[in-house]
Amino acid sequence: MSACTAMNCICPKCSQSNSSNRSHCSFCLAPLIPQPQYEPAGERRIPTILFSDLVDFTGMSHRHDPETVGLVVSEFKRRAKDIIERHGGQVTQFVGDEVMSLFGYPVAHDDDLVRCARAAREVHEMVHELSRDFVEPTLRMPLAVHSGFATGVVVVTPAQDNDKAEGKYVINGEAVNLAARIRAHAGPDSIWCCPMSHAGICDYFEFEARPDVVVDKNLPPITLYLLGEPTTVQRQFDVARRRGLTRWTGRDEELAELTSGLDRLAEGSGHAVVVCGEAGVGKTRLAYELGQLIPARHYATLAGYCQPSRNAGAYAPLLDALRGALALEHGIAFDELHRHAVSKILILDAALARYLPHLLLLLNIPSREHALSNRISDQVLHLEMQQALTLVFKSLARRNPTVVILDDWHWADHASREFLDGLLNELHEI
Repeated sequence: MSACTAMNCICPKCSQSNSSNRSHCSFCLAPLIPQPQYEPAGERRIPTILFSDLVDFTGMSHRHDPETVGLVVSEFKRRAKDIIERHGGQVTQFVGDEVMSLFGYPVAHDDDLVRCARAAREVHEMVHELSRDFVEPTLRMPLAVHSGFATGVVVVTPAQDNDKAEGKYVINGEAVNLAARIRAHAGPDSIWCCPMSHAGICDYFEFEARPDVVVDKNLPPITLYLLGEPTTVQRQFDVARRRGLTRWTGRDEELAELTSGLDRLAEGSGHAVVVCGEAGVGKTRLAYELGQLIPARHYATLAGYCQPSRNAGAYAPLLDALRGALALEHGIAFDELHRHAVSKILILDAALARYLPHLLLLLNIPSREHALSNRISDQVLHLEMQQALTLVFKSLARRNPTVVILDDWHWADHASREFLDGLLNELHEI
């Protein structure tokens, strides 16, 4: 066989160099056999595949003007793509009104399943808003979506130019077929998943089991799970606490050092402690054990944590702490939330009244009474947000010694980092 490169081919008979575009040797006329071009090898992964599509899209297409229907589908795909990518997924294919996405490839995260479930819920919320704001007023019919996701071993290969109909990637594996069939079984506004997916996120969401579902006539029946509301679990350590922590050992010296910091706090000495270490050495557990010692000292304890998948915007870990300080617990009725938050903020410090619009905005609590001016610049808004949060933490510290534990700070957003740098510079005043 001839040796062919991008520039030339070596004749297998006379060993002369020839242009790569020639079919026969220009010296001896022997046929030149180009070197075969091998397809890139696929990569074995265990991702989660999510399918979402509109309910009764065919009926909608028959009953309404195709241009209007096309606008609806285009907007659905655009918004769904934004949501999926924001949660770390990849949209691999659009087919009609169907969106196929992949979580765990090309970049894998330890919480890809949680990301997928959160993305699916947000896609459904988005479709509800699209239906309310555009489809129902325009087409006089509701818009609904159904979704299914499954986890399993697949082989993923980036699509070649002649395979673009396959989407962004060529994905081979039973998990793809299973996810598509689960989506077909899902009713309007519902999200279903396979047993393997359920096992990975059953602590993070409520589920309803549906046993003995035949998803493929060639396979035995399986149990499918209807995705429900999120639980209070937000991270892997919460799962470990639910299931029972292992015995605490090997960190007594570090815990003693942190405990001495609590003693200095009682003397009125505000300070910061940074706990560093490789992943998995027990930093979160150390912080948890410290937190168990604080109530006996009658200190206030606030906690916030950072995760790359939360997509919660600026100041996310600090807002966790703020919600704890204001007792904004899950389950407070929405119509009571505004009154409760305003009351708690003003009780904390009457001087916070001028920052009510800023704090309510940060807490995502709509307010007509305390609305921010549309004329405020981004730079001024950013500065006043930091001033509001600084006053909150200073007010908390004046009322009672306060310990703020911020976990997984390496994932903190830029605004939180900037705020904390400023707050640490003022610790001597707190």
